[in-house]
Amino acid sequence: MSLSSLYDVALGLLALVGVAAIATVLMPAWPVRPPPPPASIHSGAREIDETGAPDLSRHQARDGTWLAGYVWSGAAFPLWLAAVSGGGYILCGLWMRRA
Repeated sequence: MSLSSLYDVALGLLALVGVAAIATVLMPAWPVRPPPPPASIHSGAREIDETGAPDLSRHQARDGTWLAGYVWSGAAFPLWLAAVSGGGYILCGLWMRRA
């Protein structure tokens, strides 16, 4: 290959990178409409009976905003599972910190 053909290949690759960079910068300029929710999921969610659900608990975050959610505990949350999973996360973090 001659030097001029290498120059042409390099220039073409740089042009492709430039076009990709321009496209990436311009993408947020056009808003994207979110798709409508699927009818089967939306109608199924409306039919859920909430009589057995626990009360909605609210907590205030450090920045002052209020967070709301359900606290599910009891038979669905065995304590040994939390200890095993949490211990695994701690060991994994210590192992990665070693590297």
